[in-house]
Amino acid sequence: MRNAGKRKKNIFGKRLKILRESVLGKTQKELSELLGIPQPTLSSYENGRNIPTIDVAIHIAEKCNISLDWLCGRDHYVQAKGKESSDGASSLDKCVLHDLTEHIDALYNYVHGAEDMQNLGT
Repeated sequence: MRNAGKRKKNIFGKRLKILRESVLGKTQKELSELLGIPQPTLSSYENGRNIPTIDVAIHIAEKCNISLDWLCGRDHYVQAKGKESSDGASSLDKCVLHDLTEHIDALYNYVHGAEDMQNLGT
């Protein structure tokens, strides 16, 4: 369970990176300029080395037209308008799919970890 807490710990950073890459299609430099923060600061948020203040988190959500609840991991649904890609799926659809994939992977690892523990006992 220690890994689950660690994974949850940097949900803001993971979501910020998904937002930047999948939804906005920007580099760290481009997004940091849009937000008016240094690029190394943005990088530290994405990597979980630093956590933004609530004021900065609100600013990011407002500037990117995204739900603060989603950005902080309190909501699994993105609340913003996405651009449509050539395959017909919006960036936001891909973002939600990414979230679902993470949950499925976690469940898969949990189930197989439990099976491995049972096999060790036999």
